[in-house]
Amino acid sequence: MKTYLSGGIYKDNQEATDGWREEAAFLLMGDVINPCRGRAVYDPTRFTTKEIVSRDKLDIRNCDVVLVWGNPVGDHLSIGTWMECEYAHAQDKPIVIVSVDHRVLSHPWINEYGAKIFSTVNEACEYINRFWS
Repeated sequence: MKTYLSGGIYKDNQEATDGWREEAAFLLMGDVINPCRGRAVYDPTRFTTKEIVSRDKLDIRNCDVVLVWGNPVGDHLSIGTWMECEYAHAQDKPIVIVSVDHRVLSHPWINEYGAKIFSTVNEACEYINRFWS
């Protein structure tokens, strides 16, 4: 079982970027695919945006399930996260979402694409381990 960890990447807030991913990696059975691996995302001179998006798309194609962090940092919801959801949906990947944000919880597209929505990483990981493993 491979789980892709989709969520905002904030160059100026590594805790917001990495904290939930570290928790999920600890809780999930099987492998996780972390788009932040190698810290390439924190140095825009290392890789082009095309390279980063191409690698993310490859990762999504190679995973079994996508875990999405849908909570904002401040008032910022990550556009790239929802682009990854669309791509995962087009690849017929199950999408499990973690969010307490009213904009996410009430959005019809997100509700349609998400296999299930949880309020905590722990609940989402338990569900993935139990249902998708």
